[in-house]
This record gives sequence, structure tokens and C-alpha cells, in this order.
Amino acid sequence: MNKIPPPLPPNPNQESTEPQLFRTLTEILTRDTTPLESLTPHIQHLTQPLFLSLLSSKTLAQRPNTLLSFFKWAQSHLPHSLIKSPLPLLSLLPSLFQYHKHSDAKSLLVSFINSDHQHVLHSYIVNPSNWDPKKYGIKLSKPLFDTCISAYVESGKPHLAAQIFNKMKRLNVQPRLLTCNVLVNGLKKLDDAYKLLNKASKRGYCLDEVSYGTLITGYFKDGKVDRALKLWDEMKEKKIVPSVVTYNIIIAGLCRSEKTEQAIDKMNELLENGLIPNETTYNTIIHGEGMLEKALKLFNTWISKGRTIDAVTYNTMISRLQEAEDFKSKMVEEGKVKDLRQSVVTTETSEGFDSSSIAYSEQINELCCKGKYKDAMHIFEETTQKANLSWALHNSIKREQFDIDSAAIEHRRGS
Repeated sequence: MNKIPPPLPPNPNQESTEPQLFRTLTEILTRDTTPLESLTPHIQHLTQPLFLSLLSSKTLAQRPNTLLSFFKWAQSHLPHSLIKSPLPLLSLLPSLFQYHKHSDAKSLLVSFINSDHQHVLHSYIVNPSNWDPKKYGIKLSKPLFDTCISAYVESGKPHLAAQIFNKMKRLNVQPRLLTCNVLVNGLKKLDDAYKLLNKASKRGYCLDEVSYGTLITGYFKDGKVDRALKLWDEMKEKKIVPSVVTYNIIIAGLCRSEKTEQAIDKMNELLENGLIPNETTYNTIIHGEGMLEKALKLFNTWISKGRTIDAVTYNTMISRLQEAEDFKSKMVEEGKVKDLRQSVVTTETSEGFDSSSIAYSEQINELCCKGKYKDAMHIFEETTQKANLSWALHNSIKREQFDIDSAAIEHRRGS
């Protein structure tokens, strides 16, 4: 019995016209079970106009997954001359946007941007008059602008993203607020980001706390505390109500800037506004430099007012104090503290102690006052071979332990 011969490759004469080839390829792509490899014999006849027609086809636009697979297949199988232009990508994107495949669209844009060293795509978007999008059936839409801005920011080119943002302004196209926030976060120059926010506000945008929180974080990182606080006040003036997340940003920034009193004020303001602090809030306050004693006072004040303190708050306080208690126990165990009532060795009470002991003692005392018990423990362990060291930790620990124990007793009574 003779075997059936394999099908012959397509005859060029049978596919002499692009409409015929378009129908053939469309039929292949709309079959659910046909592998993309079946397109291979037709590659030699594929021109850029035909490729763009397929990507923008109304029939295939209803199959975004098929189009996406076809585009990725084409990137590795078609001649570079057909895919190096931004036109194929721009022809594909409307289908992805229509079916809310924004993540796939952004991923393709980021990939293209990273290899587009001449910024051709950017030129196409910012200067469409140079290539006439209508000629190719391409529309520069709001989703395209928004997604391009995010893609350029992710690719480390926020300055190009800002130019697209300004293009939207000239076209009177309103970007999403999320797009504004992404761009603000991506701009390396904070003052440029602030100017962008001002422009957006003048255009009628209702800026949110994310916009301000992003800038406030940046200014704190740059050490521009006054600028950050000014933005905080501006946000409040515009009746933008900060959430716990934004309060955490301002509290953390103030703690890092050693403005502990202001940090406690913001913590108290958070509580007065009826917000519930989260674990980040408490960790920021309690682990801030020199913040433990102030946090305990606030803790006790709120208990005295009859406010409920949750388990997270209480356990976080206990954990922080445990660091101090562990340090004290380590000193007793090592025999470095014989009398827990003794005070720190200072230059005024240094008789009988050598200068290095005094220096270590004062250094450890300073770390303990700042709540840096782990750092103090590290220095302490370095001095275990040295004699006559005396430490001041006990008094501060004892006072803090009394405060937290008293607070716990009151809390248990209240519950």
C-alpha cells in the first residue's frame, strides 16, 4: 500500500496576491489547534504591510492571545527588517488594551524600549506628524500614552516618559492618576517631580496621598526635612486625608532625621484621628533612635485615657524591652555588673578606672540612651577581657521596665 505523500509547499503562483495570502494566514491563525510553525512556509511572501494588516486585523483583534503568540513567534522567525520598526508593536497594542491585557502590553513595550537605542518609538509617539499614524491605521490612544509612560519609567528613562506626559498635555489627553504617581516616583530630580505635580494640579487633577507620599519619601531620603514637612502641610491643606501608610512615611522620616518629638506628635495625631497603627508604625517608633522612652510615655498616656491597646502593640513593646533586658542579663552573667544600682562611669566618677574603661562605658551608655541595645551588646562583647568596666544601662532599663510593667497591669485591669 502506497504511503500518502506529504503536502507540497505553497506555490508562489497561488499566493501571488497579498489578499490571498492574508486570507490564508488569517485562516491558519484562527484555527485553535494549528501550530504556529505551519506559518513558516509563508514567511518568504510576508511583507511589512501584510504583517501590519494581520496585527491590526479586526478578526484577529478578537483573539488577543493568538495575536500575542503570533507577534512573539514573528520576533524570532521573521527577518529583522520586518520587526525592527515600532509599527508592528503599535499595531498589536490596541487589541491588548481592548481586552485589558495591560501587563502584556507593558512587558512588550519595556522589551522594545530596552533595545531601542535610537529612541525611535519615543519619536513616533511624541512626533507623530513625521510618520502619519492614520496611514497605518494606528491611533495614539490614552492607554498607549499611559502604558508607554510606565514602560519608560521601568526602563530607567523617566525623562522620556516626562516628554510623553507633556505630549498628552498638549493633546489635552488626561493621564490616569496612577500614571502621574508612577512618573513622580521615577523622576530622579525631586524638584522636577514637584513641578510635574503642580502642573497636574492646575490641569484639574485631584492628587492623592500616593502622589504626596512619594515626594515626601524622596525628600526625607535626600535629607530635605523642611521640604518634606512643607509637602505634608500642603497635603493637609488640600483636604487629602493621610492613611496609616502615609503617617508611617512621615514618622519614619522624622525618626531617621532625629526629630523624635515631632515623630511622637505625628503618632499621637494618627491616634487622635481614629486610625489604627500597624506593626510598621510601632516598629518605626520603638526602634527609632532614642524613641523607646518616648514611645513608652505615649503608650502609658493612651492607657490612662482608657484606650484599648492591641496585642501587636503590647508584644512589640515587650520585644523591644527584651533587647534591653537581654543586654543587662549578659552583663550580669559576665560579672561586669556586680551591683545593679551602680551608675555609669564618667569623667566625674572615674576614680579607680582606666581611661579605656571610661570611654567604653560612656560609649555604651550613649548607645543605650538611643535605644541601640544590640550595638551596645556588640561593644560590650568586645570588652569582655577588660576589667573594671561599669555600665549605666540598669537605671534606664529599670525605669523603662517599670513603665511597661505598670502599663501592662493597668491594661489587664481594664480588660
